[in-house]
Amino acid sequence: VEIAEAPMADLPELVNESVKPDVQNKDSKKSNIVINGRIDFEKPACKPEYPRAALRNELTGTTTLAVTISAEGTATQVKVIKSSGHVMLDEAVKKPLLNPACKMQPGTVNGVAKKLVSQVQYVWRLDDDDKEKNNQFVLVQGAVLKTQSNTRPAKINFDALGCKPEYPRASLRNEEHGITKLDVHITETGAIDNVQVLSSSKFEGLDNAVREQLLKGSCIAKPALKDGKSVASNTMVTYLWKLD
Repeated sequence: VEIAEAPMADLPELVNESVKPDVQNKDSKKSNIVINGRIDFEKPACKPEYPRAALRNELTGTTTLAVTISAEGTATQVKVIKSSGHVMLDEAVKKPLLNPACKMQPGTVNGVAKKLVSQVQYVWRLDDDDKEKNNQFVLVQGAVLKTQSNTRPAKINFDALGCKPEYPRASLRNEEHGITKLDVHITETGAIDNVQVLSSSKFEGLDNAVREQLLKGSCIAKPALKDGKSVASNTMVTYLWKLD
């Protein structure tokens, strides 16, 4: 006797409930159109001034910044994310950006101005006019002496009494070391009345230690000579922080 098998109904498809189907509405399929803000460094209120000490020492480099630009077009925060290699240049470009008078083009999301962070770069470079001006500097914060036969640049002997900075204890513990470059104004009597960090050792504690030591008044430098007479001048010095 032949037994005919009854046809089986299709079994329902098993669904793994732990995996939810990707359900998207019409709006979620649209990606936001984001346009970052822009800064015109040629605007008078936005353009940084080349620091005179940086001009004297012909410092150049590129400062990369993260700038938070409000919907109104002003900077609410400016951070250096990559240094030019010279603290003086980095600080000089930050200053005008934080000035409310510096108006920027705000970023937009789907055509609406929003508070966004934009990454920008500023290139510090000397053209021929800048170099010519640098060579002509005389009596700008004192006499800026170029290499001439009748002049002698000022000097600082860090081994002299009152000149050598103490190694900060925290820096010793953390084994911090490096080279701090400074622009120092020395009066005709050898007194030091202004010190600016040109290039950081990468450790603020070390930079501050040598700067503060020079400004204490206990360090007497050799003043510059011009035509046989002592004159005030600016000079660049370096201090090596080295662990024994």
